[in-house]
Amino acid sequence: MDFEDEYEILQENSVEEPVIEDDNQEKRELVQQFVEEIQKKIDEVKSQITLVIDRFEGDYAVCENRDTEEITNISIAELPENAREGDVLKFENNKYELDEQKRQEIEERIKNKIKNLFEETEEE
Repeated sequence: MDFEDEYEILQENSVEEPVIEDDNQEKRELVQQFVEEIQKKIDEVKSQITLVIDRFEGDYAVCENRDTEEITNISIAELPENAREGDVLKFENNKYELDEQKRQEIEERIKNKIKNLFEETEEE
């Protein structure tokens, strides 16, 4: 038996690679589905976070999470053009948007606290 005969026998008895590729393709698809599910969960969590723009520093807005008091820097390029200090941000549709309703709620709460504070000091 010469080299060519051995080569033919090896080719006839070898495992076909497409089976491995199909298996790898299935794994890639499962990983992709998993990544997409994780991204959806991250977006859901982000959409529940309320950030308030505290100030601007260079190319970033320094924002505070109202629930945790954690500070987050967000690139100005990711914000709406008309964003300013004190604005409330929400994350929807893969981008930051202004939340005017939440901003008004916070402003009302602050006004009421100031009003109550002055009423308390007048009573004393």
